[in-house]
Amino acid sequence: MKLTLSYDRRYGQMTIADDSRETVVFHSTVLSYHALDDLAEAVVKLLQMVTRATCAWAVEPGEHRWILERRGEEVQITILWFRDSFSNQLDEQGEEEFSAVCKLRRFAVQVKNVLQTEIDAGSGGAYLPSAYGKLAAALRSEG
Repeated sequence: MKLTLSYDRRYGQMTIADDSRETVVFHSTVLSYHALDDLAEAVVKLLQMVTRATCAWAVEPGEHRWILERRGEEVQITILWFRDSFSNQLDEQGEEEFSAVCKLRRFAVQVKNVLQTEIDAGSGGAYLPSAYGKLAAALRSEG
């Protein structure tokens, strides 16, 4: 399955699309300043053979929770919506916004490319190059 990511820093918005659908996920650039870093960290964990990783993107109000589950060489990506920011609700209580399975490596490269684009644009301060470096190293050691 083809999966693509694109990010618009002006609105803190990630567009994620597969062969059949497209979803836009937002984060508050104030509440979730490190949203891209958090997503990259979750992907690094998967590349290091952790089977499940999550990250949350807070908005005002609400939260998008990314659930990433490794299944061999693939990753199940599920994005849930919760009405409250910083929600402690169980995953089952969220509203599914997006769900797809794709190659883990492809998803990791897509996240890395988003980070690179943001670094090239001069955004993210020091944290994005750090996240990029960790993800690039995990991809090298994984494959």
